[in-house]
Amino acid sequence: MSVEHWGEPGYWDLGSAGWAYSDDAGETWTKDPEAMFPGDTNWGQVAIEEHQGHVYLFGIPGGRYGDLKLARVVPEQLLDIDTYEYWDGNAWVADPNSAAVLVGGPIGELSVRWNSYYGRWLMMYLIDDMGQIVVRSAPTLTGPWDEPRVAVRSSEYPALYAPYMFPKWNDGPDIYFLMSLFGPYNVWLMKTSIPDLAS
Repeated sequence: MSVEHWGEPGYWDLGSAGWAYSDDAGETWTKDPEAMFPGDTNWGQVAIEEHQGHVYLFGIPGGRYGDLKLARVVPEQLLDIDTYEYWDGNAWVADPNSAAVLVGGPIGELSVRWNSYYGRWLMMYLIDDMGQIVVRSAPTLTGPWDEPRVAVRSSEYPALYAPYMFPKWNDGPDIYFLMSLFGPYNVWLMKTSIPDLAS
């Protein structure tokens, strides 16, 4: 994403967001000017999951106070924004303006992963105005997503943000994620679990 304007804490405007790719194992990168979302769309910041022949983009607008919407595309057409489909609450449609709110905000930095222990999709994100990192679960990528459970509070870790789950160690009761802290401006490896969620 490209930030056009930084506003109050937790608010920023994007100029655009898009894909960069490498054909030489990361030595050089290309930004395709056609593979871009305008800054005012809901796909300025995304969590990405590949599943059953599609790449899914869980998207929020710039900042930490937007709603979550869902798009998908086949991997071979990742750079062709016009081929993306959007979940309207009942079906996949071509019109991005028909995308339904999957989870209501405020939602900050987020990640989504499948967890085989719980047999569910897990989502983590920041609720900025409450100083909480939460985790939710759903049987399918399109939901329904259950109520948020608090994983970490800013009263314990001031200025926390960016809870990013990753594939390694993510198939047991412990859910591992990276969490940033603004004060020391560093990243910590954290873990949580969902005892009340039956496996």
